[in-house]
Amino acid sequence: MKHKFLPRKLNPDTEILVIGTFNPDIPSNSAAFFYSRGHTAFGELMSAIFGEKCLRYSSVEDKEAFIKRHKIDFTDLIETIDMPEEDAANYRDVNLDKYLNKANRTDVKAEIARLKH
Repeated sequence: MKHKFLPRKLNPDTEILVIGTFNPDIPSNSAAFFYSRGHTAFGELMSAIFGEKCLRYSSVEDKEAFIKRHKIDFTDLIETIDMPEEDAANYRDVNLDKYLNKANRTDVKAEIARLKH
């Protein structure tokens, strides 16, 4: 199975790179953007840090504008992984651990090297 939002071309002006694990492209995954499934407070936290309106229910376009404005971007460690959908659907890293030998990993070091310094 593949990552829902990768491959992603990072903004070369990124100063804050948030590195996650894996966001599966499965029917039960309602996320429209990184860290945007209902249970996460990431959008609220980022909004509070930068003193802006809450991003939790904002459009993808608003989230993209926010991260560009604040030179933030996202990547995850795993691009694809061969694992059953039911294991991916619970989003627990312990389930990913069982299948790491069947994962295509993101070359995070190369991604960072492409950013402006």
